[in-house]
Amino acid sequence: MPISFNKKRNPSVSLSSVFVSRIPRSGLVHLRVPGLQSWFRTFASKRSDAQVERAGAGTARYLSFRMKIQRAIAVQLGVLFMLLMTACSSIEVTDYVGASPEFIPNQFFSGDLTASGVVKNRSGKVIRRFTADIVAYWKNGVGTLEEDFVFDDGEVSRRVWTLTPDGAGSYAATAGDVVGTGNARVSGNAMFLDYVLRVPYKDGSIDLKIDDRMYLVTPSLLINESEMRKFGFRVGEIVLTIERREA
Repeated sequence: MPISFNKKRNPSVSLSSVFVSRIPRSGLVHLRVPGLQSWFRTFASKRSDAQVERAGAGTARYLSFRMKIQRAIAVQLGVLFMLLMTACSSIEVTDYVGASPEFIPNQFFSGDLTASGVVKNRSGKVIRRFTADIVAYWKNGVGTLEEDFVFDDGEVSRRVWTLTPDGAGSYAATAGDVVGTGNARVSGNAMFLDYVLRVPYKDGSIDLKIDDRMYLVTPSLLINESEMRKFGFRVGEIVLTIERREA
């Protein structure tokens, strides 16, 4: 629509509604048209809302990413703390050097023995009880322990250990449900045995790291504490006594 500069009013556009100013130096013309400023404000507002929305989405993604990083760091720090605590509190079998009565495996594990114990979950609650008959003998320096277990729920199981001398005060320990070779170390009245035990679980099996710690209380009575771990976390415990039968 053409803009009139005559004094005669245009019925569509009046001088009161259209202001024309010329800047002498630049020759630019500034127009003020009704509704134009309002349209620009609306446009700017919508643009700002879109920018805010995009900025909000970006902030949410950033916060989600930061939370994931924080969780990962927290888990790693927790694992590191547990490893440090385990390292700081670890007890070696050599700490019992000189303790009596002296534990000599081929003397204690000889003939008929009986065992009684309990299985605890990770919170320390007793979940199973068992007894076992053990027949132990040695041939050419190699020991064999035939263990037959009966649990309170009626389950029966059998494990046969083979102990082969592996240096002073040390034995290589193997069994049918043991993964690889365990290591037994003897000092004073104690014997520590570390191994990986494969146990049935649901429709398959899982491997648990076992830390056996045996202490000879009397020449005919031994106490055994076994800690079970998975991925470094304590998942259970076994406490039992083993006693030699009188001939």
